[in-house]
Amino acid sequence: MYNHPAHESTPIANRQPERPWRTCEAAAWAGTSERYLLDLARAGILPAKKISGTWWFSPSKLAEFFGVDSGDR
Repeated sequence: MYNHPAHESTPIANRQPERPWRTCEAAAWAGTSERYLLDLARAGILPAKKISGTWWFSPSKLAEFFGVDSGDR
């Protein structure tokens, strides 16, 4: 199959899916308590997903929420 050169140079084509963080990882990155993050997530203020009793956080959405570049912390 032929790949058009424009498709090969697009940022999306080269991106790896980000690995979601558990609460402890997200709290360590944010420099805050797990309880604080969970309170925000439960209230729907902070984007997160609860799957089988475990809360998962997107690193890029955390960075956006806290107003920093995800590589800054």
